[in-house]
Amino acid sequence: MILSEAGPHVFGGLLAAGLVDELFLTVSPVVAGRAEGVMRLALVEGRDLLEQGRAAARLLGARRDGPQLFLRYRF
Repeated sequence: MILSEAGPHVFGGLLAAGLVDELFLTVSPVVAGRAEGVMRLALVEGRDLLEQGRAAARLLGARRDGPQLFLRYRF
């Protein structure tokens, strides 16, 4: 097992190559938005995973700690 805390380009490549088994995602109640002309990276960059059919994941667990949500998914 390998734990990767990759950025959006590396993570997208790992997903596209079918090398990601699980995703641990933390959701925090902060809404940032994007101003015009501001480049803020998303979770995955540089890949269209919907075309490849690799974007589907199954929720394995959800936990809450205060306002944060800790989600675990299997691909």
